[in-house]
Amino acid sequence: MTRSSMTRRMAATAVFSLLCVSLGAPGALAADWEFLGSRSVRLAGDVDVIPVGASEGKFKSVQLRVKDNGIFMEDMRITFSNGDQKDVRLRTHIAEGERTRRIDLPGKARRIRSVRLIYRSVADSDGRATVQLWGLQ
Repeated sequence: MTRSSMTRRMAATAVFSLLCVSLGAPGALAADWEFLGSRSVRLAGDVDVIPVGASEGKFKSVQLRVKDNGIFMEDMRITFSNGDQKDVRLRTHIAEGERTRRIDLPGKARRIRSVRLIYRSVADSDGRATVQLWGLQ
């Protein structure tokens, strides 16, 4: 590799890195997501609730992240501090280490009281997975 091609490659890498930060690449946005709670769930399928304190703040969006095992998430019901609810049909497999899409909340930023999860295992299993709830203010 010639010296001029190395210089061009380094310059291109620097420009790409700068663009990622300025355009809000996923790594740059990670700090904006706030951990709201988690639940260790049985892979046999069930219903669980992740309680969220109203003092956590107001959120525009939420996201589920899964650790330890994959899981098939059927639905979730978000209950807000004023008693309103939002049902979200997910109907998706979330592999270990993966996350759902960003789920926007209705209206302006909302305080969340709890999130009810309805899920089942991907395969017959007696194991557990950890489902985490994250919020974007």
